[in-house]
Amino acid sequence: MTVRYFPKPQPLSPNTKTWVDSGGVRWQKDKRARGGRREVKGTWCTDSIYYLWFEYLKRSKNYKKACGYEVEMTEEEQKAYKKWRAFKGTKTRKSTEKILSDFGDIHAYEGVDGFWKWWIKRGQYLFGIEPINQLESFASVADVNSIADKVEDGTFKLVAIPTNIKMGTIKRRLNKLLKEMTVTPTEEQTAAYFIEQPKVDVKSLRSCLLAYDLSQQGMDALEIGIQVRNIDAAEADDLIEDGRSRSRQYDIAKLQSAATRDVKRYWAVYDKIIGGLKKKQKKEDAFWDKVHEEQMEKDKPKKRTREELLNNVGEFDSRFGYDGVGRTKVDYLSDEHIREAMLKEGYRKSHYERTQRKQSIRTNTYKLLTKARENIEATESGMFGVGH
Repeated sequence: MTVRYFPKPQPLSPNTKTWVDSGGVRWQKDKRARGGRREVKGTWCTDSIYYLWFEYLKRSKNYKKACGYEVEMTEEEQKAYKKWRAFKGTKTRKSTEKILSDFGDIHAYEGVDGFWKWWIKRGQYLFGIEPINQLESFASVADVNSIADKVEDGTFKLVAIPTNIKMGTIKRRLNKLLKEMTVTPTEEQTAAYFIEQPKVDVKSLRSCLLAYDLSQQGMDALEIGIQVRNIDAAEADDLIEDGRSRSRQYDIAKLQSAATRDVKRYWAVYDKIIGGLKKKQKKEDAFWDKVHEEQMEKDKPKKRTREELLNNVGEFDSRFGYDGVGRTKVDYLSDEHIREAMLKEGYRKSHYERTQRKQSIRTNTYKLLTKARENIEATESGMFGVGH
């Protein structure tokens, strides 16, 4: 049996070597297991919701101050701290003293390795459920001995299942015992601390935490959004700088989107572009026809006098023919040239559109920061995963 059952994927040791297959199942090498591998329950430390709970609580000024560290606070924050520190708890909420006692000085544990030490010492007991209450695997002798008193008072029933008989026989016997069994359902056992929402977006919570940390460094909302959303460097420069004095810039996605909305405009642009490119191509073809004629003339055998041969003069003139061009023929009607011309003629990124993009990023950043603050406050009350 596992040490604890966790409602959400528990963190694995930072030293654990595992991999995830295409079906999303995590495996670990094990020579003793069939196929040389065994299934592993859990996830990487930093991908665990419990790791994020730990990190969010670390961002709490109140909790850090309560652990004995120096923390700068405004007058309003001082009042809020005193109120939080004096909270005695309710039927549904734990007291501040209880939370401090359970989680301990989390600031004494640095980095992922520090979290793992805290998890082994405290975390697994705060977020886990005693496995004997979960019908997930067979009990060991030690498990049975640990619940001897509950077997006596009828909370648990034990049954010995022989492994030398057919599965069908086992199922019939168990079904008969279950029909004779009397149960008194009570509330399902929960962990001492649990996630508020049944479905929580871990990736979103990580983004919120990153945004909060960057804001504490004094970074602007736009720059925070660019980092959190992993916007490429070219677009980032375009957004941060003022585009009103910059040259025309083009976006094929915008053009295609506009074409979908306005087919007439698209084909008007296309016809205009093709007409111009055909004129260019006509001039290009005429130029190369002339070059070809010059080359043909050069390729004709040329007689030189004895004096020219002795002085090595009178050879072909490299100023004419293919040698005199210095480039290859351009196909103005190729897909590449048509595409480039369509972009230049069809769409120009405006200052207004750039401003709209900036505002969208800033708005998203403010939402991330709000969610981060809500969850930091929630951890102070023994909760997490709010706002999802």
